[in-house]
Amino acid sequence: MRTAIVTGFMPFLDYCGNPTQDLAQEFEGRMVGDVRVRGLVLPCAYYRAFYSLLDHIKRDSPDIVIGTGLATRIQKLRVETTGTNEMNEDYYDCDGKKCFGETAQPIIPGANHAYRTNTDARRVADAMASIGVDAAVSDDAGRFICNSLLYLTAGAIQEQRLQVKFAYINTPWTHDYRRRVNLRPNKRTIPKEDLHAAVEKAIAAMGRA
Repeated sequence: MRTAIVTGFMPFLDYCGNPTQDLAQEFEGRMVGDVRVRGLVLPCAYYRAFYSLLDHIKRDSPDIVIGTGLATRIQKLRVETTGTNEMNEDYYDCDGKKCFGETAQPIIPGANHAYRTNTDARRVADAMASIGVDAAVSDDAGRFICNSLLYLTAGAIQEQRLQVKFAYINTPWTHDYRRRVNLRPNKRTIPKEDLHAAVEKAIAAMGRA
């Protein structure tokens, strides 16, 4: 039986929840075709998120890993292709680390400028579109925790020759959070069901590749 890990993040800042945490928890133990899914909720920390995921990759040897993150400024689901070796965002992570402006710094000093996922992002986005979920392919995952996790995971897969397919998906808030957090009236949200269906289609598409 093939296996997959779907990751989400714990709440960050003063938010009471995170739609990617909900996603990971609801996918725990789910079967998508012949793929059994493990849901993994990660801390919103530049390095600890990656170390936790890498530990599970090495212990469980999944065939597929899909990272998911909340990107509050985006308008639709984005299948990210590239992690950049930079921490530069005006927020603290949950370990109290803040890198912004003059204090911006590389994730790994002296390492590659960028690493890419090893999955066909266009194929994944097209699979989402096939069920009516709007998604774009993006080469800019920002400079916060999502980018750090993408960069470090894609780098470990390449440099350590790990046999796992890796994709990363960023999402806006989901509709149900309008009742739970103080969102601006013009803030873009999507149906929770669309996010979950899109990730299921991504697993299926990566399982066929």
